[in-house]
Amino acid sequence: MEQVNKKISGLAIFAFVSTVVAWFVGLFTAEYFSLGYRMSCALPSNLAGAGALLGILSLFFIWKKRYRGKWFAILAIVFGILGLITLVC
Repeated sequence: MEQVNKKISGLAIFAFVSTVVAWFVGLFTAEYFSLGYRMSCALPSNLAGAGALLGILSLFFIWKKRYRGKWFAILAIVFGILGLITLVC
């Protein structure tokens, strides 16, 4: 039986947090903050795409190093792809 490392991947957590921040920025920027239209349009979709790419990279890192945090990476990929589709102006 392979031994699983007890460390949690920080890259997977960062990818998940970045996609969640992208969703919050995308949903609440236009209503509550006075950012310009370009900023409120470009930032969430780019951040969601970056979160999805970081999620894919962290999955490869998790499988290589046998770290924990696989579901953070999977959720980051899912939320990132959904963010790329829905948060585009």
